[in-house]
Amino acid sequence: MRDSPKLIIGEQSGTLPSVTSRARIAAARKLGIQHLRLNWNSTLAAVDDVATCAVTGVTWSQGRSILVEKALESGAWDYILLIDDDIFLLADSNLIAGQLRRIRRLRENAHASPIHRLLTLIERTVVKLLGRLPFKVQKSLQKSAIEALLGELRLGDPWSGLIFSVTDWGLVGCHNHLAELEQDLPIAGGDLQTRIYSRRLAEIVFPAPIPGSEGSMWFADYLVNTYATHKQLLFRSANAINLQHQPHSDGYLSHFRSRDLLLREYARLLPGSWPAWCGLGQQVGVPIREANIKIIMEGSPSLATGEVSLDALNQAFQRPDPTP
Repeated sequence: MRDSPKLIIGEQSGTLPSVTSRARIAAARKLGIQHLRLNWNSTLAAVDDVATCAVTGVTWSQGRSILVEKALESGAWDYILLIDDDIFLLADSNLIAGQLRRIRRLRENAHASPIHRLLTLIERTVVKLLGRLPFKVQKSLQKSAIEALLGELRLGDPWSGLIFSVTDWGLVGCHNHLAELEQDLPIAGGDLQTRIYSRRLAEIVFPAPIPGSEGSMWFADYLVNTYATHKQLLFRSANAINLQHQPHSDGYLSHFRSRDLLLREYARLLPGSWPAWCGLGQQVGVPIREANIKIIMEGSPSLATGEVSLDALNQAFQRPDPTP
């Protein structure tokens, strides 16, 4: 078994660091992992004592691009975990994570509206309690989750991946089947709240060519799914618990692209199957979720069959200069 790959973590925020964010940063440092934090709020960035950089006037995708740029400048690493600041990482074996998964499975099967509402309320209550745990407890729990994730990365050689989340829109309809499976699975895509990229893939897909937030990094999922079907994984050793579900705050920027406009602009950069893959002109995102369901229920790879090198993927992606 190879040594654990070197990981670096990056988050961006427009608020002061929460206890959860501070605990994750402390957990990473305890493991010798560098944790970057970008604050884009012009008022709060100056008093954010754990921020490693402050950049204003950027969209969500540009923020992640800057984090990758800073990571590439910082030294050697094998994988980068890009994560929203309101995510609590829990090991898969954690009791709370298991209960949240059980609630989600029950909710998927709850056809009667009052039962569905009750389960939703229970889930929200558990999430709130999780965010109120003492700092030392949060640090310990997130440290265990990061260690488990490193163990998964050591076992394989993925190009990219996302951490399992009970609230991920891309996994709706899959929870009952996921409960019966233990191994990591190829995955088409899902919520961008967490993404793991190998260094080489990050060098190819960043900076994101088109500025936006929702759907802005789906093109990277598409490229991996198209050119190497088994290289993007759903990591099961950890759970990404979204504590806030705050809307994006970059829509006021003049260079911001809405999701539909952004997806249309990517159609000029990507092969012809892109519109069908992402649901452009239909129900956006639905084909991605359907591909996930097929993978999880049937063990089928997502929409392609070939395997190529990252160099071939790089040659196939004709990127423009990023929008200023």
